[in-house]
Amino acid sequence: MLGPPDCSLHSVSTITMARTHLSSSMEHRGRRVRQLCRTRAASGKFSASIRQARRDNAGMGYEDEHLVTGLN
Repeated sequence: MLGPPDCSLHSVSTITMARTHLSSSMEHRGRRVRQLCRTRAASGKFSASIRQARRDNAGMGYEDEHLVTGLN
């Protein structure tokens, strides 16, 4: 007797791809924010860049970080 199709392999590879994409985009964002901080610190606008980095993180970083951690 044939059971339902086995979707486990597909879902695992999809999760892995999503996790890889998510962590690389977060890594890229982190590098961009750090670079921005160094640039603005040199020009005396450091606190503004920190506030912008916090806004960026509130928009994407922390929620997705929990998602990635949960998939490990």
